[in-house]
Amino acid sequence: MATCLFRSPLAFRLQCFLDTRKTAGRRSVASQKILVYLDRFLLGELQPGETITREIAGRWIKSLESLSIGTRINRLSMLRQCCLY
Repeated sequence: MATCLFRSPLAFRLQCFLDTRKTAGRRSVASQKILVYLDRFLLGELQPGETITREIAGRWIKSLESLSIGTRINRLSMLRQCCLY
């Protein structure tokens, strides 16, 4: 595994998800950036051992309100894929 790009309590899981995407041939700089944005948000939201809850996801969605609809859709899609992973 490459050097971990993330620092939140879910850093290891985010890195594994990104590595899995890369292994599957989905090498996207945009995906990596979205995951870094999510990680930064989670730094202030999660304590070690916690996971993403509906409330935390709702706060992240609320924080995206100033972005364009396309950007919000992309970020929500990445959050969904990561949660499914």
